[in-house]
Amino acid sequence: MEETSSTVSDNFDDLNSDGWDEMGDWEVNDQGQYVSYGDSRRSRERRSYFGDEDLTDYDVTVKATLDPDSWGFGLYFRMQHDENNLYDASGYAFQYNPGLASRNSERGGFIFRKVTHGRESAVLGGVNWRTADENWKWFEQEHELRVSVRGDTFIGYVDGEEVARHTDSNPYTSGGAGLRVWRGTVTFDDFSITTP
Repeated sequence: MEETSSTVSDNFDDLNSDGWDEMGDWEVNDQGQYVSYGDSRRSRERRSYFGDEDLTDYDVTVKATLDPDSWGFGLYFRMQHDENNLYDASGYAFQYNPGLASRNSERGGFIFRKVTHGRESAVLGGVNWRTADENWKWFEQEHELRVSVRGDTFIGYVDGEEVARHTDSNPYTSGGAGLRVWRGTVTFDDFSITTP
């Protein structure tokens, strides 16, 4: 883990996950990647939190690779959590959700959700999500996700391209960041939180 005045990051090259609060099956593999393992049919949601919960405006970035059995993953931001009950957390998630395929496309979509005491809201309203482009390969290919958090507005990027935007009229104002996975296995690397 490396820290400067404006960036806190973890590239997992030290082969540990020190500084992360984990719920579920997580480990750092021999290649220095942070992996959440699970079965596509029976595994429960896994969460892992990182960073100072007093942070307000920042960019949070991670590289992620989905196994073919994965149902989705997310990048948490402005999360406040209880260290004694990691399910009880409030903040936001920017996520790739293949489950949107049944309603909107065969490729799923990118969405924001608000999380209150561990429960997700419906997809947040406004012009805030779109389906994945047909030439994007989601499984077994690394992609970079980033969320830019400024005041009441959040912008989600995939591989540098804006894919989701939301303004919350009653926003959570501070919190750390983290990762979430539901059903299946996802590999993460090069996680960072950068303040402006």
